[in-house]
Amino acid sequence: MTLLDFYKPIRRYSYPLTAVLVVLALAYFFVYKKVSLLGAVLVQAAAAAFWFLWLKFRPGTSEITGVEQVLAAIGNGRPTFLNVYSNY
Repeated sequence: MTLLDFYKPIRRYSYPLTAVLVVLALAYFFVYKKVSLLGAVLVQAAAAAFWFLWLKFRPGTSEITGVEQVLAAIGNGRPTFLNVYSNY
């Protein structure tokens, strides 16, 4: 196992991992250190905000499936953003 093999899952799931770490840190400081209703509400609000943002900004299915559609989308009078993904 190389270092790159260890890094790929972390890179792929970096947002959920970061969200969980932030929520755990908030829970530690607001609930465990000083148990209060406000702390519990803040932790739940942060978790809900991360969940909502993840649902809102995750990539969906592509509308373009072939090279011809890519070439037709470029220069059609509208701004075009091309994101090329490779597994390598």
